[in-house]
Amino acid sequence: MTLPTITTPLAGPDQQPLSCGKPAWLVVLLHEHGRDGDYVLEPAVEWAPTLLKAEFLAPNAPSAADGGRAWFAPGADGRPDPATLDAAASAVLATADAKLAERKLGAERLALVGFGAGAAVALHAGLMRAAGAEAGSLRPGVGAIVAVAGGLAGEAPVAPAAAGADDLPAILCVRSGEAAPAELRDPPATADALAAAGWPVARQTCDGDWHGLDEDGLAAIAGFLKTALTRPGPDAPADDHDHDH
Repeated sequence: MTLPTITTPLAGPDQQPLSCGKPAWLVVLLHEHGRDGDYVLEPAVEWAPTLLKAEFLAPNAPSAADGGRAWFAPGADGRPDPATLDAAASAVLATADAKLAERKLGAERLALVGFGAGAAVALHAGLMRAAGAEAGSLRPGVGAIVAVAGGLAGEAPVAPAAAGADDLPAILCVRSGEAAPAELRDPPATADALAAAGWPVARQTCDGDWHGLDEDGLAAIAGFLKTALTRPGPDAPADDHDHDH
């Protein structure tokens, strides 16, 4: 599947790194249906102390719905309409690519973190780009994908046959206190499908009441992102360590 080309970045709030110097990583947070970027930027406050050099970006979905924003429309069968899902994924990638280019960061420094319907967009964007990348490239297209309380909207693309685990995005499927949207696979089923398609995938369960997460779950996601994004890449700066100032 080829993603449509959308060159206009999505607007939304951001949070700059706590650490000194330019950002080393970009973490894009994708909200649930009926929410917006301001709502989903909240976890950045919890994750920033672990990811001191991360810039967090929370774009608003392109369509208005349910008092907030929506990433995709329902199809005739009730599942996400493929064309609108493709368009949302393309818009997210265009937004991330523009930020990465401004900061002179490689795509392996990008993490897509989606909640609910946003998880479907994060997976769709990251996996389709990784599946279509040239063989042998380092973590093609994206460094990490985290799907919280949501999952695949359809079948998982097959991982590139020649790629090793270090050449693919690190993926985490998180079952939280929030139920996955009915039109999507839930996190455990998504993890099963990804593993069967050859993708390296980790699982986390953290049933809480803050974005569906508890404190241990928030900490686990932050640790997962840091481990995934600090794998050496071709663009790694000479001073590639965190500062506490």
